[in-house]
Amino acid sequence: MKKIVLACEYLMAIAVYGAFLSLGIYIAVSAFFMFLVQNEITAWGILGFAAYSNVGAWVAYASFVAQKDMFETWKQQNKKS
Repeated sequence: MKKIVLACEYLMAIAVYGAFLSLGIYIAVSAFFMFLVQNEITAWGILGFAAYSNVGAWVAYASFVAQKDMFETWKQQNKKS
């Protein structure tokens, strides 16, 4: 059972790392295109797309936090019984 729990914790940690990694990549790519294009409207459009894409990263992080809370609650309930 402990191995399954550890595997779940590792998977959640990898999911969060991936979310933040994608966040950094989107920001870097959008900044690169801003310098490349040098067109304010296009640059803001690219930044908007990056921000929209990053919503996915934050949703992944929020689900990780929710899963961790549920897991802690489940552990506490199993200790009592």
